[in-house]
Amino acid sequence: MMNTDFLIIGGGCGGLETAIHPRKLVADAAITIVNPKPDLIYRPWLIYLPARRRRFEELQISLQKAAATYRLHLVIDTVRRLDHVNRRVLLANG
Repeated sequence: MMNTDFLIIGGGCGGLETAIHPRKLVADAAITIVNPKPDLIYRPWLIYLPARRRRFEELQISLQKAAATYRLHLVIDTVRRLDHVNRRVLLANG
């Protein structure tokens, strides 16, 4: 079991920005991101792939590196169930 002040489900661009914002406001907050993969694909740059102006690897942003930079806790997993009443989340891997 783990406690957190802020839980962000999904580590896309919006999820990452949402996790960074409270860090700027509350320096000692425990902020957790749950995402199925350790990186995100910056989708706006997908248009550059057919013209070979970017390589696919350049579209990947490491959530692990962002988590270390902003002192976030990254959990690589998916959410199976959200229990609002008891303020708990059940992850696919337990």
